[in-house]
Amino acid sequence: MEMQLTEPGRPVIGSSIKLVVGVFVFALGVLLTLDNLDFLEAGRILRYWPVLLVAIGLIKLSDRTSRTIGAVSLAAGLLLLARNARWLPVSIGSLWPLFLIGAGLMIVMRSFGYTLPQRNGGGGDIWAVLSTRKVTGDARDFGNRRVVALLGGAEIEITDDGTPGAGAEPIVLDVFAMWGGIHIRVPSGWDVVGETVPVMGGVDIKTRGARRGRTLIVRGAVLMAGMEIKSMEARAQ
Repeated sequence: MEMQLTEPGRPVIGSSIKLVVGVFVFALGVLLTLDNLDFLEAGRILRYWPVLLVAIGLIKLSDRTSRTIGAVSLAAGLLLLARNARWLPVSIGSLWPLFLIGAGLMIVMRSFGYTLPQRNGGGGDIWAVLSTRKVTGDARDFGNRRVVALLGGAEIEITDDGTPGAGAEPIVLDVFAMWGGIHIRVPSGWDVVGETVPVMGGVDIKTRGARRGRTLIVRGAVLMAGMEIKSMEARAQ
């Protein structure tokens, strides 16, 4: 019997990222072992660790639904790589006002009616840049949406739209957090599948799915940031 593992013609972006992270962790273990045995100095090689972010960014760029996340990851990786390799004549700390310039340009463009590209099948991307964004809506409002938290926080609350869990398609939410945080609340009984890659960050999922409950799939990257997903009844804990 032949087993079909993936949908034909669909790029396995999440699996590719896991492969890259797995190779990185394996190589890290080898380097540290050789360093402990005095065969080489791991620090000289480990300063190039931002190559991981560059690889994740390139993978995300190949998926048209995650190109914004890919661009941010790629830019962050290249910037950190340039700093660690001493290719930059200035320190990254002196470049932090660039975030203010970017945020200011976004505000100006929005004032003229320009909005960031929207994704088909969803209610639009959710951006939290140098600010806190709170969004509440039912499950139908969050299908195929993207959440980006950059130097800010995004608080997402998903309510039940009444669709039975059995047979319903999973809700897919793409996330990207860097120097910020994402907090997601889901209805009681929902099952959450975390396919995020934390890099110098953390992901905490505190949910207990019911046997025939809905499923939320969270994909993306958490870089030097944090993400927390809880059921509604766990909110007060």
